[in-house]
Amino acid sequence: MLELQHINKSYTTGEFTQHALDDISLAFRANEFVSILGASGSGKTTLLNIIGGLDRYDSGDLKIDGRSTKDYSDRDWDTYRNYSIGFVFQSYNLIGHQSVLNNVLLALKLGGLSKDEQEDKAIQALEKVGLKDHIHKKPNQLSGGQMQRVAIARALVNDPEIILADEPTGALDSKTSVAIMDLLKEVATDRLVIMVTHNPDLAEEYSNRIVRLTDGKITSDSRPYDISEAQQSGQAPAKKAGMSFWTAMALSFNNLWDKKARTLLTAFAGSIGIIGIALILALANGVSDYISQVQEDTLASYPITIRSEEMDLASLFEMGESFSSETQAAMDGDFDGLKLNTMQMEAENTLTEGAQANDLTAFKEFLENNDRAQSAIGKNGIDYKYNLKFSAYTEDSEGQWINTDAVAEEHDQPSFGANFSFSGDEDETGENFQEMLTDDNHAPSPLIKNNYDLVAGDWPNQANQVLLVTNPDYSLFPEDALSLGLITQDQYDDIQSAVEAGEETIETPFTDDQVLNKTYHLLPTAYNYEQEDNDTFTLSEEEPSKDKVKDQGYEIEVVGIITPNNEQATSILRGPLVYTDQLTSELADLTDQSPVVKAQKNNPETNVLTGTPFQAEGDGEKISQAQDYLKNLADDEKAMAFFTYVADNDQNQAGADNEAASDDSQAAMLMGGQIPNVSANGDQDTSPIVGLFDQWLANDASDEDFLQVYDDALADFNYNDNLETFGLVDYDHPEEINIYTDSFDQKDELNQLITDYNNEVDAEQQITYTDFVGLLTSSVASIINVITYVLVGFVSVSLIVSAIMIGIITYISVQERTKEIGVLRALGASKNNTTTMFIAENLLIGLTSGLVGIGVSYAIILIANYVIHNVFDWPDVSAYLSWPAIMALILLATVITVLGGLYPARSAAKKDPVTALRTE
Repeated sequence: MLELQHINKSYTTGEFTQHALDDISLAFRANEFVSILGASGSGKTTLLNIIGGLDRYDSGDLKIDGRSTKDYSDRDWDTYRNYSIGFVFQSYNLIGHQSVLNNVLLALKLGGLSKDEQEDKAIQALEKVGLKDHIHKKPNQLSGGQMQRVAIARALVNDPEIILADEPTGALDSKTSVAIMDLLKEVATDRLVIMVTHNPDLAEEYSNRIVRLTDGKITSDSRPYDISEAQQSGQAPAKKAGMSFWTAMALSFNNLWDKKARTLLTAFAGSIGIIGIALILALANGVSDYISQVQEDTLASYPITIRSEEMDLASLFEMGESFSSETQAAMDGDFDGLKLNTMQMEAENTLTEGAQANDLTAFKEFLENNDRAQSAIGKNGIDYKYNLKFSAYTEDSEGQWINTDAVAEEHDQPSFGANFSFSGDEDETGENFQEMLTDDNHAPSPLIKNNYDLVAGDWPNQANQVLLVTNPDYSLFPEDALSLGLITQDQYDDIQSAVEAGEETIETPFTDDQVLNKTYHLLPTAYNYEQEDNDTFTLSEEEPSKDKVKDQGYEIEVVGIITPNNEQATSILRGPLVYTDQLTSELADLTDQSPVVKAQKNNPETNVLTGTPFQAEGDGEKISQAQDYLKNLADDEKAMAFFTYVADNDQNQAGADNEAASDDSQAAMLMGGQIPNVSANGDQDTSPIVGLFDQWLANDASDEDFLQVYDDALADFNYNDNLETFGLVDYDHPEEINIYTDSFDQKDELNQLITDYNNEVDAEQQITYTDFVGLLTSSVASIINVITYVLVGFVSVSLIVSAIMIGIITYISVQERTKEIGVLRALGASKNNTTTMFIAENLLIGLTSGLVGIGVSYAIILIANYVIHNVFDWPDVSAYLSWPAIMALILLATVITVLGGLYPARSAAKKDPVTALRTE
């Protein structure tokens, strides 16, 4: 039941107010065909729109089934239009990008029926109006009458209670008009049909009730109707209408597909920002990877190295920078008199203080048990070096047995071939050998394999297998070849003569095959200690025999030849022979089984080198230990001690008294040449000096002399120092720690970690080290950050431009589809449904923009990489987009498009449906 009570409606334009409806009261039967006649501007269409819920009355009341609509919400009006009203418009108001079937389906899609039910009802409605064979056509493929039939089918498909027809034959010829009117009359048999028309003949012929309007007032009603209270239920609408997101998506997709060319152009326009971002990101990825690789290569070559004893060179650098700043400040100022500069004195004092001891035992434990430390360490991890002492022996090309260390010491080697060891002594051993970084399986680490190419042989997989490291041009220095026994001394001399003669081509006197499988015998230094009759041990000055070396030593062989494949790699391995940590373990175990180490471990309180206890209580015990020590010295050691404690003291005393020394004075004998000069090799006769030393020890040595001997020779000995001297490896006490990082940020984090560590521990446990790479490249991180900020700025601008562009495009789309908005509202779509439809369209455009942007970007990236590699000759820089980046860019394009079009989409929802329907 429908009833209008005292309805008033006015429109104000500027200062002019038009009263479209003036106190209209009208009731309608449940099934009748009502024609509303009147001149243009009489209020016919306004009345129809108010009945259909498209327009709102200013005053009065519209009652539906006895219920007032004064308190109707927007959702109630939407449901009312969808379920109770069917509109038939003069201009058909079909959606051009939808098929005939889909136009009819629109009303059903808002009703919440299943897909199959929707399609069945739509086809039945089209069949009823005689258009079953045209369901897949577009509206522009139909005649005017056919399009109006589609509009009627759309109005009927939801089986509404009321059909509202606004000039349904106004755009049709007379014959077609009759067909449409026949159809409407048939519809009116079981429902209310209200038709607005300007044709009185049609109204008289087909309708059973005519209402005439003039200037917004009812002037006549051929069949008035009064609704009794009993006929009014007053119930609110039971159902709720609404458009699902997928319906909105389908409408949007069909619209975009119908305008494919324009959609692609729009998507391309929207993708310009994404293309810019993608190209910047791709280039940034390539440059970032290159920088990361450079950082990794650089930091792999120069890890943070912390030694058991370290010079604080960083203080000198800081001192220099401070001096430069102060000097510049003084130069910028005026002369204010002379003053003293103590910088040089301070530097000398810093160097004079010498190396500072690092407690690497505590620091190693800290590194291995601190989560923050683990996160600051790169993928190459930590490399611990130990005080491993050994000598290497081999046969040269002529079968001569040589000590490779002795040869290496005799010939100064170039920087690349510089021997490298980790010995606590000044007299280094194993000078031709270096332990390389290994992985958890004791094989060469990825760092080694990535920076070195295996040019011959195999990678080592056993403890007794080593690699030969060549120069980058696959060469060896003659000094290295000589010390490794690959050439003889005569061959070395010939090479040197050829170089001095200016010969350009020097023949290599050995082949790769001679290098591979060449064997060396390693003898730990501990086996050079010999046990004396008094059970003390003395380091032998003589070379061990060949048989001893082979019997007690460890045999290794060269299994491969490697060469660096980049400049940074030349500082990772200093060769020329490198081995794995398995060899370190083997030599450590061999050292542990040596007689001197066993003896020391069995007598931890006694120094096996002197036979005296490590600790002395009081001067008396110190004097006694010094006497025992001097008595047990070998003859050559007594000769050396004579010069230290006897002759030197006599000279000092003679100078102090300013007297001429007597002929039998020991100092005079020394200075006059009566006592032969003795060297450490013991080649000369030392018996006269030994006799004088024994005489001094028995008769002339004082307690002060013995205390001096104790302080010089015995005081600093302790159990751990002895074991370290013998070369025993303590895995808890490394001699050096190399910490690898992958980036400057990670390295800075590690530096800060060490600083925090030093702030938390006692002074004797603090770590001193010099970060050479940090001193030289401190500005690199800042440069990288600046580049990053610039790229972020470009990205931000691109995003803003994209958002504005999409907003404009969506706004244009809203303006073009205003009439479609009116149709959807007339069918029961809510404001939110309208917003959702345009958001769905933005979503599709954004998705398309992202895909187009990625496609175009990939094409540009391919061209850019070709130019980078072939024109600029930068083979290490390759722009690329990763899959996560691609997905992120597509998502970003979609989100930006939706956000950019959000305001225009909301503005579409606010459009007046009546105004929208009038838009062409």
